Amino acid sequence: MIGDSETYGSWNDFLAWLKGRGLRGVDLVVSDQHGGLVKAVETQFQGVMWQRCQTHFTRNILDACAKQLQSQPHSQLRVIWEAPDVETARKCVDERELSVSSPTLNRLSACWGLCSWRKTKPGQPAGSISI
Repeated sequence: MIGDSETYGSWNDFLAWLKGRGLRGVDLVVSDQHGGLVKAVETQFQGVMWQRCQTHFTRNILDACAKQLQSQPHSQLRVIWEAPDVETARKCVDERELSVSSPTLNRLSACWGLCSWRKTKPGQPAGSISI
């Protein structure tokens, strides 16, 4: 099955098709934060945990930084992503005081849901951890 766009309808049809082929027991979905995909996951797999992809999130953060300044935030984000638990990740954020511009830090704070799984709820933003 090939979808022609990344709309809710295309993703919903694709996930329904996978379920029709026998996909069962989904506990976790990791994806980018495309609204159509997240909503389709909510529709097709009620109660499943959803986590935003760290690679996509990192790219979003770095895109908000000037090219010549991207290496330091990238290194700092890697340390956070590799933390063994949420508490350690939060401590890394506090200790490192990410050296990024204010709009980038605001974007990071708004999207911080990467550090933990969350149950999807319609209309709920990705961030579920306050830092």
